[in-house]
Amino acid sequence: MSSKLGLVAAALAVAAVAAAVLLHGSGGGATGKPVIRAYLGAAAEKAWREIIPLFEEKTGIRVEPVYGSSGFLLAQLERVCGDLYAPGSPYYMRLAEAKGLVDPGSVRVVAYLYPVILVPRGNPARIHGLEDLARPGVRVGLGNPDTVAVGRYAVLMLKKLGLWSRVKRNVVVYASNVAQLTSYVATGAVDAAITWHVNHYWYPNRTDIVWIPCRYWSSLGPSYMPIAVTTCSKHPEAARKFIEFVTSDPEARRILARYHYGLEKLPEECRGHGGG
Repeated sequence: MSSKLGLVAAALAVAAVAAAVLLHGSGGGATGKPVIRAYLGAAAEKAWREIIPLFEEKTGIRVEPVYGSSGFLLAQLERVCGDLYAPGSPYYMRLAEAKGLVDPGSVRVVAYLYPVILVPRGNPARIHGLEDLARPGVRVGLGNPDTVAVGRYAVLMLKKLGLWSRVKRNVVVYASNVAQLTSYVATGAVDAAITWHVNHYWYPNRTDIVWIPCRYWSSLGPSYMPIAVTTCSKHPEAARKFIEFVTSDPEARRILARYHYGLEKLPEECRGHGGG
């Protein structure tokens, strides 16, 4: 009996996947409006979860989100077509362009992300700058530089400053995504992590920010969350409407600002408040 139930469950699962693929491919929901699949970076998941229902309500277009690290989403896009790609940094968008996966003319900036040192509340390890990450005994967390945008950014910055070889010895974990990295700081599993400024606001009562002076990272260029229509999109016009909504609709912009995503290239701390 259990084997028969297993076969039935497997058949139902296959049917459900097939139905989802057909729905996406045909662009049909109950309203006849298209369904667009969006590969969205986990760094902005909380904001996306508010923006998407707002967009759906205003347009009738349904969005099927897939969240994850930038590298993971890029790999997914290569295997399964979607309509939108929004990684956590321009580096992964450039990779997608080089692979012919996105339309370069459709790329827009959603919001800016500023690199910071995130520490547990109260900063028990007394981390005051990047040099402190090289002190003996300091437990450092980084995103996996092969798949996580902020991990790659952190390694590039530390290499430019000549600190990477020393800080690398203190790295105790390479997180698979930015949410995991932030949780390591919030739980005290690491003394510090280089991540994006917005991650502090996921755990505002359990983490503190140590701002990195702009002169240490400005040569890398501002990091930002880009978004683009894929070249395999079955609903490019609907995808463009989503991009226009995210980048210009006042309510969508207010949501991003409320979650502390940067709407300017430089943070306030770098505009005359001691950020350098």
